[in-house]
Amino acid sequence: MHEARATNPWRGRLALGATLLLAFLLIAMVQFARRTDSAGAKAGTPDSAAPYSPPPESAAEQARRAAIAALRPLNHHGVNAADLYADASALYAALTPEEKDILGHPHDNGDPDAAAALYAKLQPIMDLLRRARDADYVDWNMGPLTLGTNMNSRIDQGRALEQVALWESGYRFQSDPDGAVSDLAALVVLGHDECDTMIGLSLENSFRTDAIGLIAQNAGSISSAAETDIDYIVSQAVAQEGFQAGMNGEVSELQAYLTQYSNPATRSPMDANYTISPQKVASTVNLIAQTDQALETANLEPQAQFQQWWDQQIGATASLPLATAALKGQEEVISREQASLVENAMLAAGIALEQGDLAQFQSIVDPSTGQPFTCTQTATGFQLVSPVQYKGDPVTLTFDNPAAQ
Repeated sequence: MHEARATNPWRGRLALGATLLLAFLLIAMVQFARRTDSAGAKAGTPDSAAPYSPPPESAAEQARRAAIAALRPLNHHGVNAADLYADASALYAALTPEEKDILGHPHDNGDPDAAAALYAKLQPIMDLLRRARDADYVDWNMGPLTLGTNMNSRIDQGRALEQVALWESGYRFQSDPDGAVSDLAALVVLGHDECDTMIGLSLENSFRTDAIGLIAQNAGSISSAAETDIDYIVSQAVAQEGFQAGMNGEVSELQAYLTQYSNPATRSPMDANYTISPQKVASTVNLIAQTDQALETANLEPQAQFQQWWDQQIGATASLPLATAALKGQEEVISREQASLVENAMLAAGIALEQGDLAQFQSIVDPSTGQPFTCTQTATGFQLVSPVQYKGDPVTLTFDNPAAQ
């Protein structure tokens, strides 16, 4: 068993910060390529004619490279979760357009017979996701990732399987609340398995947010038997591990790109037109790597304190516009991660309040303030609110009262 893997649902709000990162980086390079250098050389002429040899790595950089390599062992034994996800994706592809449309509208009241039939039809897919939760390892078999690696099919697969798990769990809450929570935990494991890139990190946070929102809506029907699954879903250690893996993945991608860019034999035709020297690209990659390493703990700080540190990091990149663009491309992902950590604590606090344990509720604090969450009553239950903002709105989580029996 790979234990290393182990607000209302904001569907459609997946933060593709990594896509922005790569786009900003490439756009910046193209802009540099179109400029003449300070000596009047035209675009397409390298800004340094001297042969390039990579700068020596520091001991910290060597240790980090070794840590990144350790995340992707070459030899695996046992069950590969990625194979199970691929099989589940093939079963999803066999669903009818009408069935896929139902999955895309989980809150619509459809035909009860059609819903029951779809729930039964989804069980083989969910069985594969449940098995993947206990798989020995995950290897997406995509080789070393670099800038320009096409992740579209993998993202589409993840989104489709999320729709299946959310709809199936929502339906299952009617008769088996604890089992529904278990299936949502399998969805969060899928997200965690994606965390070898920043795009994957965005998927993980999106999956966890949607799972937490669905659990909050049904918290009153959940028993203590679901405690282990909920602990996994809201685990700060698991979330932080995913964040670290996503940051490591980004650095690994940039290092692979640097190797490609530094060697004329492996440069792409587009790269051949850039006026940026490999030395400057190397400096950019090293600065981003150092920042990403610091982010692994800095993102846990209170938001105001983190923002002060982050502004200093952006300021330090003034001489490396590529690094500035890259770090600004990360801001969406970082903001989403901070909101996710708040949501984790919110769910635990809300469940305690749902169970009438006021002392436990008050002991679970908002990571951004160190104080209990603000609670307000709603027409159907209550809502927890944090001052942490995501996309301009405060992070909230709404709990519904148990349905009358």
